[in-house]
Amino acid sequence: MLAPLVSASSLAIFSLLTRSLRAEPVDVTVFCSGLVGMAAAFILEIAVPTSVTPTGPEWVAIGVVGLLSLTGHRL
Repeated sequence: MLAPLVSASSLAIFSLLTRSLRAEPVDVTVFCSGLVGMAAAFILEIAVPTSVTPTGPEWVAIGVVGLLSLTGHRL
């Protein structure tokens, strides 16, 4: 019940922030989106305990996926 409300609220905030950045270059919008996503993922990683912590190679894979998604947004 809580997940859909948080998701809808996040999308609404993202839409408002994107609209406020419409005069900025595309690079700024992509950077801000990535920065907010990275901060949210970091907070969730700390706040939500998991039974398995990613290993070194898994962290590298997560970073590669992030770089590839950033590259995809730039194309």
